Amino acid sequence: MALTKAQHRDLTREYDIRRTQAQRIRREHLEEIRTAIPEYAALEDEATNVAASFARRYIYDQSLSLDEMDRELMRISARQTQLLRENGFDPSYVEPAYTCPDCEDTGYINGNKCHCLKKAEYDILYNSLYDKSHMHTLTETDNFSTLREDLFTGPDLEHFREAVKICHDFVDNFDTAYDNLLFTGSVGTGKSFLSSCIAHDLLEAKHSVIYFSASDFFDACADTAFGRGSEDELVDDNDLYECDLLIIDDLGTEYANQFVSSTLFACLNARHNKRRSTIISTNLSLGDIQSRYSDRIFSRLTGYYTILKLTGPDLRMKLRTAKN
Repeated sequence: MALTKAQHRDLTREYDIRRTQAQRIRREHLEEIRTAIPEYAALEDEATNVAASFARRYIYDQSLSLDEMDRELMRISARQTQLLRENGFDPSYVEPAYTCPDCEDTGYINGNKCHCLKKAEYDILYNSLYDKSHMHTLTETDNFSTLREDLFTGPDLEHFREAVKICHDFVDNFDTAYDNLLFTGSVGTGKSFLSSCIAHDLLEAKHSVIYFSASDFFDACADTAFGRGSEDELVDDNDLYECDLLIIDDLGTEYANQFVSSTLFACLNARHNKRRSTIISTNLSLGDIQSRYSDRIFSRLTGYYTILKLTGPDLRMKLRTAKN
């Protein structure tokens, strides 16, 4: 993803402010030194005169060697450094205190992005992706590093391991293969957890991910469709259709009506046409999905989604019982 125009403008302004501030502080330091060390100021004038003199001579004789000028300027600079030390100043005090000395807070070195600018862009993208994902807290606790197989046994463990493998493949092949996932199964069998695991890894890889519970998703779409709520709260269709991964969690918990069915189909269809991946989790069976929504939605889900059925007891309840 690239920065938005607003993000790029703000970052450019930040670099301008850094550079201007460093140069302002340098001017203040130089004024302080000139006042404290009059000879230092005189040497600055001498250096200017030496450079101007050689420049005038060079206009009339371009074969003129500039070595003599360089030696004179080096002599002046060495004397200035000596004066600084003798008067208790570090020589670096007269240099601009740039945040990044490598690019001098321009963000570029020889026309190429400096490492500091690349990092600043990454930080902005990383934070904005997490802001849009709605998954700040969830991915901190629900990710592949916290995955626990010991909560499953028998066939439930086999189903979970197979789902985990497919989830890893989904992440590993995300940039080269288009796929969608439909997690089905009863409450608390790990459907939302695995969705979060995938989101965590893709966000870390700087992909755009947006997460909604089903009820929040349809409420947000309704607010946008009917002009409810503030402008900042409205959902941008481009985000829903263009984000790298859309996660709709707990499909079937929302209030079902014609708007819900048409909105869901429009979203799934648009994302499929654009080859943008979607993950849906639901407690509904495939038969329930067909009867609750429409044949068109059922066809999209069974035709274009890898269906992962998780089984077993409610893991949340199991964990709470174990703590007690």
